[in-house]
Amino acid sequence: MSSLRLTRPRPDPSCPRTPGTATADRADPVKADHVREDPVKSEPAVSRQPEVRHPVDPEPVNGTAGEGAQAEETSIASVPLPLLNCEVMTQDWNISASSGRSARFRIMDEVIEGGTHPLKGLRCGRGRNGMSQAQRLRIVITKPEETGESSLLYHGEGILLSWSDDCRLGMRLSLRLDSGPEGVDWHPLSGVDADNNAGEVVMVTVWSIADDECLQDARKATRRSTPFYLLPPVKQSQIKCRLDEDFRKWTRLAAPGLLPADELPEDMLTPIQYAEQFVRAYCQVESRSEMSHDTATGFAARERWREIMRMYDEHRRG
Repeated sequence: MSSLRLTRPRPDPSCPRTPGTATADRADPVKADHVREDPVKSEPAVSRQPEVRHPVDPEPVNGTAGEGAQAEETSIASVPLPLLNCEVMTQDWNISASSGRSARFRIMDEVIEGGTHPLKGLRCGRGRNGMSQAQRLRIVITKPEETGESSLLYHGEGILLSWSDDCRLGMRLSLRLDSGPEGVDWHPLSGVDADNNAGEVVMVTVWSIADDECLQDARKATRRSTPFYLLPPVKQSQIKCRLDEDFRKWTRLAAPGLLPADELPEDMLTPIQYAEQFVRAYCQVESRSEMSHDTATGFAARERWREIMRMYDEHRRG
């Protein structure tokens, strides 16, 4: 049997050495003519970076153009509507033994429609004993970059520590972020500037987590209702005038005996308008919002509203 002898070409000294060119001291491997090269193994290895997707982005679907568009619409529709998905100002972030990794934000005024805090009614964690009762949340925090892209700062779970809404400080929320595998010594917002009035703006998306560990749609999220007697007088009057038909009927019956003739509401008003005008006249305010003022007028208006509710309750008991 004849043996196959492999020879190695000698380099030309006049030829300059370039990267990837075989030389005498470092030659490329030579393959025999009868050995078939595997096209799969011969392809150069390509380093692929893992694709980072936003948690609410739909997964890519293979198929025709029509099928892909339809599948994408179905995927988007299946994503639960978040409670909060807007830009917020970073006011503070902290690491402590009592509250763990916490962060406080102020919601930008122009992004909320209707004037109601998006987290209103959710259970808050107050103190050590209240942590277990607080609403668990899925939280995503991203930071907008100058390139138009967004960098992911945090994607995990946490709890709602508090929410607040007032005319001076605006809508605020405080979150406690789970420690995660990196522990509590590192904060996801460590590179974000925090300030009460000029903090760095980040994007926060929040879903509530149900008892079965699934994300809840914002339209179906369970909120804790506040008993009527604990509501402020302004809210109570709004509910009675707009939603309680018996109360509106009672105001037409009681108005002639409780108000001077020149202060009686006009008969042509709708039932809701008549009830609202009756409340303003009896409480001696131009607007029912004055009942919330910390003034002598506000105090007197609240006392008169309690009188209205006492008389209405007596009417209902017969």
